[in-house]
Amino acid sequence: MRPVILAMTALVSGFQLMMSGFMSSMINIPIYERRVAEVPTPDDPMQRRRELDRT
Repeated sequence: MRPVILAMTALVSGFQLMMSGFMSSMINIPIYERRVAEVPTPDDPMQRRRELDRT
C-alpha cells in the first residue's frame, strides 16, 4: 500500500509541476524581477538651483 501512495504522490507532484510550468510559460511570468524602465529622479527645485549656482 505504501508504494502505491508514494507513486501517486510523485505522479500528482510531477503533474502539478508540469501544469505550473505550462501556465507560467503561457502568461510569461518572469523568473526574476527586473526593471523595465529606470525610476525618474524627483524634480527638486533646490537641486536645480544648486546646479545653476555652480555654473
